[in-house]
Amino acid sequence: MSVDRRTLPVPEPPPGIRFPELARSELARGLQLLTVERRELPLVSLLWLWHAGTASDRDETPGLAALTADLLDEGTASLTMTALHEALAGVGGQLDTDIGHDATVLSMLALSSHRERAIELFVDMAERPRLDPADTARVKGLRLNRLRQLRHSASALADLQFMRRLYGAHPYGRPGIGTESSLQRFGVDDVRAFHKRLGTTPVTLVVVGDISHDQAVRLVTRHLSAEPRVGLLDPPAPTSTDGSRLLFVPRDGAAQSELRLGRVALPRRSPEYHAAVVTNMLLGGAFVSRINMKLREEKGVTYGARSSFQFLRLAGPFSVQASVQSDATAESLRDVLVELDALGGSRPVTNEELTSARDALTRGYARGFETGEQVARAAAQLALYELPEDTFDVFSDRISAVTADDVTEMARRWLRSEDMQAVIVGEPVASLAGLGAVGLGEPQQRLADDVLAGA
Repeated sequence: MSVDRRTLPVPEPPPGIRFPELARSELARGLQLLTVERRELPLVSLLWLWHAGTASDRDETPGLAALTADLLDEGTASLTMTALHEALAGVGGQLDTDIGHDATVLSMLALSSHRERAIELFVDMAERPRLDPADTARVKGLRLNRLRQLRHSASALADLQFMRRLYGAHPYGRPGIGTESSLQRFGVDDVRAFHKRLGTTPVTLVVVGDISHDQAVRLVTRHLSAEPRVGLLDPPAPTSTDGSRLLFVPRDGAAQSELRLGRVALPRRSPEYHAAVVTNMLLGGAFVSRINMKLREEKGVTYGARSSFQFLRLAGPFSVQASVQSDATAESLRDVLVELDALGGSRPVTNEELTSARDALTRGYARGFETGEQVARAAAQLALYELPEDTFDVFSDRISAVTADDVTEMARRWLRSEDMQAVIVGEPVASLAGLGAVGLGEPQQRLADDVLAGA
């Protein structure tokens, strides 16, 4: 059989996935259990999702949600921190905590032969953490030190100021890590009060692995509290704030400028989700994307530039991020604005770009569901964002169905340069040069201390 090696083989269509069926039980009002039975490995993956994150902080207490999450593994009502971690080692437990704008997550991987003890420890950490005064003071001190270190991190300052500029007083605009003044005020009573409030918010508990649904129901129910849980109202939908479209944070001696450009965009449940994902991939989501090729390959002013849509329960941000040479700050910002407008106008997406973006998103998609932990986190997404059960099954088909016209419409609607706002952190002489002429107005200055204070 002869093979014509002059012609590239035609690839098969993207394989797609079949997400495992979820077994469901409502264990109490506001507490839902989702399970997936996977017997291939002697492991069980546990995930506790509170439907409340840093956006649940009150205006006067930024950072309290994150501090509380940081204390969940510091012991339980019946175990000191040392005893808890010795017990976790005994069940082969690997623990993680995470917090975002919309959710707080406690997760653990353990050996299924110790599933009963693992679930007991896990539920105790979520429902009955120790929250000791000495532990609270120590962890608070660590977070204060981390916050003070951010004063010397241009990228962290840019991220904090960018979200504040886009969202203003909206909960998404608050610094999740808190401020120095708020952290200094917190005591163990504040943490205990927040955890009590957290304990009355809806919870999704996900169990994946070498365990049946009935076993999970029985073991989890044995250790749950009887606290009633009620849903929290989402804050008002965010909109872009008024005022200067270009903020500058001076950083003496910086060789590079941290550039952030973007706007308030789409929530996760948006019908434009798939078009947005494809559009971002070809614009700034891959090495060969337009923005990276312009700033890195053509201009040589950065090691890398990227863009992203952050999809949240409410409208999340679209952003472009790059670290560029100080003397190329204004030129780089102008180049990004040109690329945004060109995608919806003078230089629409090509067939080659569209195919490359869709393939990048679909060809390796199945790798995101290989482990029990990955499946648990995917199930948690379905619950948090109230997505249809077939969300992951139809992803590849929906991505493959995005057309060039869809990309053009997405760019015209959401990526216009006139709707963008920017934050620059950089050297106050070279980085400022020419910024007022890029089309975003004259830059307004913010000091690093103002950024860290949440101003």
